[in-house]
Parts: sequence; C-alpha cells; structure tokens
Amino acid sequence: GFPFILGGQDESIRYSFAQQGFMTTDTIQNSRYLQLSSLNITGSATIEPFSGFRISVNFNKRQSINTSSNFRFDDELGEFSDLGLTEVANFTTSFGMWATMFDKLGDDYSSAAFDQFKNNRFVIASRLQAQEFTEGAYAGIYGDSINMQDDITGFPLGFSQTHQDVLLYAFLSAYSGKNAADVQLSPFRAIPVPNWRINYNGLSKLKGIKEVFSNISIKHAYSSTLNMGSFFQPLDYGTDTLQHGENLVTKYGYQSGITLIERLTPLLGIDVTTKDGLTIRLEYKFDRTLTLNMRNLQMVEIRNREYVVGGGFRTTGMRLPFKYNGDRVILKNDLNIRFDFSLRDGVTLVRQIETDEVIPTSGIKTISIKPSIDYKINDNLNFRAFYNRNVNTPKTSNSFPTALTDFGITLRYTMQ
Repeated sequence: GFPFILGGQDESIRYSFAQQGFMTTDTIQNSRYLQLSSLNITGSATIEPFSGFRISVNFNKRQSINTSSNFRFDDELGEFSDLGLTEVANFTTSFGMWATMFDKLGDDYSSAAFDQFKNNRFVIASRLQAQEFTEGAYAGIYGDSINMQDDITGFPLGFSQTHQDVLLYAFLSAYSGKNAADVQLSPFRAIPVPNWRINYNGLSKLKGIKEVFSNISIKHAYSSTLNMGSFFQPLDYGTDTLQHGENLVTKYGYQSGITLIERLTPLLGIDVTTKDGLTIRLEYKFDRTLTLNMRNLQMVEIRNREYVVGGGFRTTGMRLPFKYNGDRVILKNDLNIRFDFSLRDGVTLVRQIETDEVIPTSGIKTISIKPSIDYKINDNLNFRAFYNRNVNTPKTSNSFPTALTDFGITLRYTMQ
C-alpha cells in the first residue's frame, strides 16, 4: 500500500500476512523470506556571510538491512516461525574526528589517541554492563549482577577488555575526542555530523591589494566518515550464560570491522596570482584511515601527509639577457615557466591491542620535483623543456629506495 510506496519497511509484515491467511501452512515449503530495507539521508547547504567567503556543509547517512529466513508453519508450535533467521546490514555516516586530527606519532609510533582508546575500555564496559542488565536483552536474567567484577579479567563481568562492543565504543569515543562516560552507546546516530568546505577569495578585492594581485584564494576542506560493513545480529544474543572469563554475546557481530576515514583536502591551501603573471600555490593535505578489527584484536592505521609548493610565471615579450646579430633577443609570444614541488609521507601501522605491539607494514616518502618551460613559437609550433625527478624512500625493508629522473625537449607542430 501507500506506506510501502512512501518508503515504509514493516519488519513484522510476514507475521501480518500469516495472520491474514495469505501464506500456506504447508510445513515442507522451503522458499526463503527475504526483505531488504534501506535508508539514505543526504543534505547540503552553502552560506556566504560576506562577499567572497563561502562555507559549504554536507552530511550523509546510508543504511541497508538484508533479512532472510525460512518462514513457515510449525506444527508443534501451531504457529508460523522463523527458521535460520539472519540479518546482515551495512551502515555509513559522516562522522567527526577533528578533536584528534593533530594526534602525533612518536618515534616508536606511539599515539595518544590510541592510548586513550585502550584506557576508555573499562569505563565503557561498566556502562554497557549497567545498560544491558537493566534495560537490554539480559535485564530479566542478570539484573542482580550489575557492578559485579570478573576476577579473571578485572573488568565488569560479561564485558571484558576484548568484548566487541567495549572495543567499538572505546574506539569511537577516543578518536572523536569524547568522554567515555558520556559517549552514546550506539554507532547509529540519528543526525549525521556535517563535513565542510571553506573558500575565501575576497582579499584580491581590497584596496591596496587589488592593484597588485588579480586573485588570492584561500581554501580548506574537512570530511570524515564512519563505515560499518557486513554486521549482523547473532541468534544467541540475550540467551547465553554469564561466566567468569567469558564475554556475553554482543547485539551485533562485526565481520569486516569498523573503519573511520578522515581527510583534510586541504587543511590549508593558498593560490595567488599577480597582475604581472606570477602564480604561487601552497597546500598542506592530510588523511588517515583507522580500521578496528575486533575479531583479531588489532587496529590498522594509515596516515598520509602531503606538502605542495608550486609557482609559475607567464609573460609575453620577454627580453633575454643576450644578443643575436647585434640585437637583443625578445620572445614575442607566450612564455610559461613552472616549478612544482611535493613531499608526500605515508605509513601503514598494525597496532596489536592486547600486546601494545606496533608493526609498520608499509609506507613511503616521496619527493617530486617538476620544473618546465613552455614557449609558443607561433600558432602552429610549440616548444617545451621539462625535468621530472621522483625519489621514493620506503619505511620498511620490504622494498628498496628508488629514484626516477626524466627530462627532455619537445617540439609540437599542429597542422590546421
């Protein structure tokens, strides 16, 4: 009906159909019941508080749930029931990690944010135990075990330092910069955190500056995303036994882990063009990807930083400092001189949560230098001289340092 057309997804619709007699009571039917529900929320806005200063914000939230079961009539129960019920879901939302964006790595790859993640686990475990034993699936079973400690793990009973939900919320609170005592104990935020982009090009319009510069552009962009791929609801959630040294089953199981992605593209970028044809470009970019794998108790951290410096000069009628046949050489047509330099430094770390071991598995520092000269001899003939050099220095012994240099001169003739 209309609720379905408008996006409604009734999770109990199969029971409604059975009650209304729309389904067969044949106990040997083996066609599986399948239901796919999805939610996609996006939003964006742009504001310009004053001329030349523009702020763009956007957010997104995507969720899909695939439910499958052999839903049929059970003679013994005298009613319809699910056999082999499975729910597999994916969830993505814009997130906020700016509180730890400047988290520095020590010489031994230590990280204050990672240390905070481990320290958050006890607080999170205590909160989860209180929540599950008072209002969760275990409320009617273990309500009298609140605040009980496990003498084997030293953590609240049923929620040790390796419990998947303990790891999840300790991870999210640490890297979002929130207090473990206050962070929401659910990754499914109702309202996504916005990302943003800021551009300002109004400086070149100010008196005293516009006489020299034709353009001054300052930009900044931030984006962060939380990805949860292939998580499911275990069938024995809320029915297992509370034991010392063991974890209770989590509400959701995470097959591919949890990933946080943060990008500053750039943190700060400046483009300047003068009226004399000089251009200058400065950029600093940063990104990191954090993947928490709760099955093998490790976190993979990928970090990349890039510094970009570029400059150019375009002119017409340039006088060269030498003569030919007694006359000063003048380049009458367009001459474009450019120089680009970039330094990109990246590393991939595997952090073992229980042993505190940090293993750099890959990473490379790349230095790139690219000067070039382009001159338009006439409408048909173009001259170009270039030099490119790339130096790669790996962070591990798995690969070798390399350097690549190429240079040359090209003449391009265009037939019209």
